[in-house]
Amino acid sequence: MAKIFARFVKALREGLGLPPAKGVVAIDGKRLRRGYERGRAFMPPLMISVWDAETRLSLGARASGDGNEVKATLEALKSLDLKGCTVTADALHCHPEMAAAVLAAGAHYALKLKGNNGPLHACAIGTFENADKLGKAAFYEKSESGHGRFERRRVSTVAAPKDANLPGLVLFARIESERGKAGGKTETNIHYVALSKRMIPRRVLETIRLHWGVENNLHWPLDVVFHEDDARTRKNHAPLFYPPDRAGYLECPPR
Repeated sequence: MAKIFARFVKALREGLGLPPAKGVVAIDGKRLRRGYERGRAFMPPLMISVWDAETRLSLGARASGDGNEVKATLEALKSLDLKGCTVTADALHCHPEMAAAVLAAGAHYALKLKGNNGPLHACAIGTFENADKLGKAAFYEKSESGHGRFERRRVSTVAAPKDANLPGLVLFARIESERGKAGGKTETNIHYVALSKRMIPRRVLETIRLHWGVENNLHWPLDVVFHEDDARTRKNHAPLFYPPDRAGYLECPPR
């Protein structure tokens, strides 16, 4: 089914006169919350989505039978032509195997970096601390306001050390965000990103912001329009085959 869908997407792009994807390709996992087995509500089916932010097209979707998002993502990468793209993913996927798989596909990566990858996260923090002392970190700042909210994002970039443990790593990015409501509390956060491609800070911010299209333009419509989270189908490959209807979801017949 995944191969058929991949051929369909390729034919659709060709029919629309679109070349292979060259921009940001976001990868993210999504649980089908009501598709769990009795007594295992903590383990609903997991789908991996691959989203082309440039054309707002889904490039692929893969069900993970054992709930292992990392394994399913690596399998999904093997079936896609990502040459020239920048692949984005959350911190779960910031590990050497993912970086190597993206590079092998002819693409670059921009992977969120958090404490779950302790050594690399500490390396990024230390690298920025040294750059800040020397005043050598390039940065870009953008502020937005509207609907009673204020948001400011400051993106800084610095070259990654050559001994950092991630294939192809050339750049660290730090995103400092500040969000507040009129007369309300202000929230601040700091995020780090590992990149295999040199980018100016402004482009880094654009890339990371485009990543969230997989949530807003794919996962949200799947839940709100197609009621995917209400699906009770879960057997075999049911998450891949059975669409919703007004009466509910069909149960996949046993094989």
